[in-house]
Amino acid sequence: MSEALQLDHVGHVVADLPAASALYARLGFDLMPVSHHQTPGPDGRMVPAGTANQCAMLEQGYLELLMVTNRDAPSYSARENAGFLDRFEGLHLLAMGTLDAEATRARLTQAGMAFAPRQLGRMVDSPSGPAEAQFRLTPVNELTDGNSVFFFIEHATRELVWQPGLTRHPNGAKRLSELLIVADDPGAVAGRLDRAFGRAAKSAGDTLVWELERSRLLLATPQAAEARLGTPVARRNGANAAAFAVEVADLAAAGRQLAESGVRFVEHGGRLTVSQADCLGTAIQFCGDKP
Repeated sequence: MSEALQLDHVGHVVADLPAASALYARLGFDLMPVSHHQTPGPDGRMVPAGTANQCAMLEQGYLELLMVTNRDAPSYSARENAGFLDRFEGLHLLAMGTLDAEATRARLTQAGMAFAPRQLGRMVDSPSGPAEAQFRLTPVNELTDGNSVFFFIEHATRELVWQPGLTRHPNGAKRLSELLIVADDPGAVAGRLDRAFGRAAKSAGDTLVWELERSRLLLATPQAAEARLGTPVARRNGANAAAFAVEVADLAAAGRQLAESGVRFVEHGGRLTVSQADCLGTAIQFCGDKP
């Protein structure tokens, strides 16, 4: 089976989930109900992980809002995300989709990249009642630090996550198309990403690009990122995810929706950008179907 690597989702770690979900609603996203994570306990049974989320499911990929509900929960989810939030609100969970976690792990091993397999679940509503969505995670050690966890994810229960009717949004969002990472020295990060994806980046001006399945990951300096976004980018220690882009069906209609909801944005480079300052530390771009 092919890995079919793509942007699966981005996790926006926030201090106040109700307030963040209200903001995302103003941005034009319909969110799923609050869902609480579970991780294996000492005896292997799934127990509360101390984190909860709401997701906006797209035709391809999704957006996650995550809040720590119990900092004392004995789970990696509570421990990591509490640490992330102590540094800044923003994008901390960088999830690359794979259709075959075992193939991805074998490739990473061959490339000499260490990882720590994880199991994660969360309860969701389904047509037949509450059910546990299950995920196989492969965090890549060399790309995980105090700013983010970079991991591959295989959905063991895709039918519970991408349910009919959940991918329609007032802003016309269709797919998660780009993730933008900034680093003062992109070259120091690029080699690790090459090995993680099993392919080399291409240069697009002053930005490095990894082409994935109908999506792509970008790496740039803060200055290049600002030129791309048309809005300021926060200076943070170490590489960090500054923004993501969502393809919409009708860019003009998406702009009208944002304006009617009172969301500030700028038109720049044929896209609409909501700045980091206006979106809890994460810039969001809305774009058409062209890169």
